[in-house]
Amino acid sequence: MGYIWPQILSMEGAKRTIASDLIAQQILDRLYFPEPLEQLYEETDAPPSVVRDVLIRLVDAGMVSVLEYDKRQSDWLPTAIFDKDNLLEYRFVITRKGLMVHNLSAE
Repeated sequence: MGYIWPQILSMEGAKRTIASDLIAQQILDRLYFPEPLEQLYEETDAPPSVVRDVLIRLVDAGMVSVLEYDKRQSDWLPTAIFDKDNLLEYRFVITRKGLMVHNLSAE
């Protein structure tokens, strides 16, 4: 099964896209609070390489935010720039757009 996501142009299109992708739904289900990639590997029904690829597509679609640890503030903060080859250093959380799309797909 391929995980090629088309450009999401509307909520209806997003609903159809995400409803057809069980792995994306499983990932979004787990991101109501910041989670590390290792946790997603353990809690989804897919090989790590698939989880990683789907997660990157969710980030690219604006449905998941990447958080980076800021030592000065001792907190995880959103970052727009991140190393896709080193995702274990980050945390991930669902965005407002991701919540809207995810809730539509649950209907």
